[in-house]
Amino acid sequence: GKKVVIVGGGIIGASIAYHISLLAKEKNQKYHVSVVERADIAVGASGKAGGFLALNWCDNSKIGPIARKSFAMHEELSKTFGNSQDYRKVDTVSVELKEGGTTAKTKSGTIAVDWLDTGYVSAVKSMGTIKTTAQVHPYKLTQAFIKAAQQTGLVSVQIATVTGVVFDESNPQLIKSVSIL
Repeated sequence: GKKVVIVGGGIIGASIAYHISLLAKEKNQKYHVSVVERADIAVGASGKAGGFLALNWCDNSKIGPIARKSFAMHEELSKTFGNSQDYRKVDTVSVELKEGGTTAKTKSGTIAVDWLDTGYVSAVKSMGTIKTTAQVHPYKLTQAFIKAAQQTGLVSVQIATVTGVVFDESNPQLIKSVSIL
């Protein structure tokens, strides 16, 4: 079967491993995927990011269609993974603070910001609703990707450091071997 080495056990490496394992099962192909990570799965930025998702904030850019697909995909993943990644739809607000504002619990129009019980609120604006913004726990999502990929029997994780890559001389796009320590 085909051998794949993924260097890095962050959200991208874990997602690639998961999606390759799905594709292999769907096409009934034999793969062995090795995820090589020097420390542990999702211990870097992927384990500490905010996990914020917005449906339409990129609509006027080239990545708008990708953002919309990503938003829908994360909701589907919450069902697939039994919401082990803490996916949740959220109302999103922008709060402006200034000296001399109110220190009381504040409401501006219909947007409640009663979670602000100190500080000086001068303006509150809606940025998104539960239909257009959500949040996911990136560390838990990365772990869910790896766990699901490993359960297929096609993916293994190796805690190691990549020390070298040897490319095929006749086709430099192909990798002949990866050295790890």
